[in-house]
Amino acid sequence: MKKTGSNKRSIFQWKFIFPFLLVLLIYSCNPTKYVPQGETLLNNNYIEIDKAGINKSDLLPYIKQKPNKKIFGARFHLGLYNLSNLEKEKWPHAWLRNIGEEPVIYDKYATEKSSE
Repeated sequence: MKKTGSNKRSIFQWKFIFPFLLVLLIYSCNPTKYVPQGETLLNNNYIEIDKAGINKSDLLPYIKQKPNKKIFGARFHLGLYNLSNLEKEKWPHAWLRNIGEEPVIYDKYATEKSSE
């Protein structure tokens, strides 16, 4: 005889436990893991135009700092970089840093140069 009641209960429990664990895993990833104390991770760039006839897309090449790439709203490449240990050079740490992307730290000087 099969125990269908316990199987249904087990599947029912996993329907609630799995999403909870997934959310916990996602939120436990710290995007500022390798951002130095007192520094800020660059989230996005904002372009304000005072003159008519200038397109924002024409100004994009002049921006000195670009934030980390996002895939579906998440900084996937930054997350890969953060999974590595900077003190270790062997696989998988060096590989994760190679395919990952270092955090882009906000630089006031680069912002001023971009606005000039």
